[in-house]
Amino acid sequence: MLDLERVPIFPLQAVLFPGTSIPLNIFEARYTQMVEECLAANSPFGVVLIVEGTDVDDGSGPPVISSVGCLARISRSDKLDDGRYYIEATGSTRFILEETSTGSPYLTGRITPIEEEAGDPVQIDNLCRGIRGQFRKYIVKLFKKLNRTVSTIQLPEDPTSLSFAVAGAMEISLAEKQKLLEMRRTDERLARVSELLRSQPDPVATPIIEGEQGGDPQGPTIKRVSAKTLRSLVSRN
Repeated sequence: MLDLERVPIFPLQAVLFPGTSIPLNIFEARYTQMVEECLAANSPFGVVLIVEGTDVDDGSGPPVISSVGCLARISRSDKLDDGRYYIEATGSTRFILEETSTGSPYLTGRITPIEEEAGDPVQIDNLCRGIRGQFRKYIVKLFKKLNRTVSTIQLPEDPTSLSFAVAGAMEISLAEKQKLLEMRRTDERLARVSELLRSQPDPVATPIIEGEQGGDPQGPTIKRVSAKTLRSLVSRN
C-alpha cells in the first residue's frame, strides 16, 4: 500500500499525464537507489515539473518545483553493467504535493491524490468529437512532413483519458502542459486542449517523432514525452 506521507519525488523538465509514458536514463546514485526501492516495493514515484533551477546535486540548493504532479509506475526496467537503469514509467494518479522532505538521498513528499471532476456530459461529448477530428488532422500533417502515411490513430474512448493523451502528445510549452495537468474538470481540460489544437502551428516533424531531450548533462536523459505518446497512439506505414 502506498504511503502518502513519504512518496519518492523525481523533479524533471517534463510534465507527465496519467496514462502516458516517459522513458528515462537513470544514472545518478540517489535516483538509482530510488528506482531500486520502487522496484522492490512495486511502488510508484512522483514526477513533478522543475519550474526554476536544476536538480543537479552541486550545492546550489533544490530546484523550485510545481505543487501538482503525477504518480509514475515503472513498467519496464533494464539495469546496465555500469549500474545505470533504463526505465519506462507510466503516469497514473495526479497529486498535490503538500510538503517535501530532504531526509533521504532523494526528495520525498506528502501528497494528496486529485480526484477528477467530469463536468457537463453534453459538452464533453461535443468536445471529444471535435478533438478527435482536430488531432487526426494534426497527425496527418505531421506524418506528411515525414513522407509517411498514417494507417490508424488509436485515441482513448474515455474523455478524461483522451484529454490527457492528446495533451501529452501536443508540442506545447511545459507551462501550458502543467496548466492542463492541474485542471480538475474534464470538460475544462478538453475545452483548452481543443483551443490549443486549433491554434497549433504546422507540426515540426523531426523533434516530435525522432528527437530526444538531453537536458542537463548531469541530470536524467528524457526522451520527449510527446514522442512516446505519439508512438503509442499512431500506427504508421
